[in-house]
Amino acid sequence: MVAPTLLESVRVLPIADKLALIEAISQMLQDELQRRPYSNGHTKVQPPDTTPPNQVQPRQGGNQDIKAVIAELLSRPDPTPEQMLPRGLLKGLSIDEEDFLAAEWHPSEKELLGE
Repeated sequence: MVAPTLLESVRVLPIADKLALIEAISQMLQDELQRRPYSNGHTKVQPPDTTPPNQVQPRQGGNQDIKAVIAELLSRPDPTPEQMLPRGLLKGLSIDEEDFLAAEWHPSEKELLGE
């Protein structure tokens, strides 16, 4: 279990430091998995990852390489000012639970199946 003080320390880090921490932890895990011995005493060696960083490929068990995910997220362009919502757009509006329920999408079986 992760100590609450450690989580709080990470929570206050800037985004760049959080990403660096994720990358360092990912590298530690990959190194440990590569050194994990088989039951016969041999060491498991992984081939080098040749996947381009902007193409996320699923791994065994449905997991994705965290480095590829981070690289893909960081390669996305920032939205232009025209694509961003103006600050205070919804200020002063009273939005209640009924509004959220009305805005939810409840697809039918036909919509889910693409019919």
